[in-house]
Amino acid sequence: MRRTGTDRVGGNTFVVDEATGEDVTPQVTLTYNRVETYDAAGHLLGIEMRKIRTRWWRRDEFVTALTDTGFTDIKLLGDELGWVALAIRP
Repeated sequence: MRRTGTDRVGGNTFVVDEATGEDVTPQVTLTYNRVETYDAAGHLLGIEMRKIRTRWWRRDEFVTALTDTGFTDIKLLGDELGWVALAIRP
């Protein structure tokens, strides 16, 4: 995937190439980003590489993890496509 955007204040343009794939660990997604930054005249200012590892949880797994680490009053808002957990740690 390739995305671009220009900073309206400084005029710098950012080009991001992104690739994602599954890690060998279950329920982990790896994302690799290559970010190129250009000034307003189109000159390359720099290139940055990023590796992001994201662990995802099913709802029941997350509730178990919260309970096992001492959280109480656990509430999940949303559905399987997207949710937020609220809990209290005494």
